[in-house]
Amino acid sequence: MHLFELAIELGERSADMAEAAESLGFEGITPTSELTPEQVQAFRARYAKAAPPPPAGSAYQPPSSWGPPPGTGAPAPAPSGSGRSLGVGQILLIVAALAGVAALFGYMMSNSGPDARQEQQLAASAEEHEAEIAADNAAAATSSPDDPRDLARFCSAVQSLYDFSQAQVLQLDQDDLEGTRKIVVAGFEGWKQDLAVVKETGPPSFDDDLVAYEQNRRPYYEIWLSSEDLDVIARNMQGFDPGPGAQPWHDLQTMLFERC
Repeated sequence: MHLFELAIELGERSADMAEAAESLGFEGITPTSELTPEQVQAFRARYAKAAPPPPAGSAYQPPSSWGPPPGTGAPAPAPSGSGRSLGVGQILLIVAALAGVAALFGYMMSNSGPDARQEQQLAASAEEHEAEIAADNAAAATSSPDDPRDLARFCSAVQSLYDFSQAQVLQLDQDDLEGTRKIVVAGFEGWKQDLAVVKETGPPSFDDDLVAYEQNRRPYYEIWLSSEDLDVIARNMQGFDPGPGAQPWHDLQTMLFERC
């Protein structure tokens, strides 16, 4: 089994799995590498899905002998009217205590002010934020229209497009139309997502070429998706015209190998 096939099965990017190979003790692994059974098992264990959370209602419940939790029991009975009322002296003491609390609160409010240290921290944070904005604006002003807007995301998405394309090439080289169709069916949605990322993060000067590339590749993939009859697919492929989309794909591969 090749790495890209296992990646499709696990729903992962083959480029990410190739990068993780070194942490598993495997060297020289690429998306098109053929894996040993031991390597397949190691990757499956690495990318195993987490167990689902316990069903609702399965939280721990204390024994009923412990009684209701605090605050949920029956309300305490109101005191009967037979108790003695407060005397005049006790009422005067309570009033004096409340007046003292009010005076203390007023003193605290009148003497409280902004914390100088907090103000300094806020001012420093604002200055750092303004510096970051200025740096971003300067970088945007000096960047070339031939530079990707986000190099890391752009390279990751183009690598994924390349892996998807190479997986099909390997099957077509063996005249395996059924295998090619399975790869297209499994990876078409991922292709659309990766292409959207390339459009978002690629060089501004390449926007029109990406439109041409999509207009070329989408009908090509739709031929594979339109029928399960391989003879029908083969006949439809005979009339397929690559058009102007072949050159942008070549340029994408060039940027992948030169810039990423």
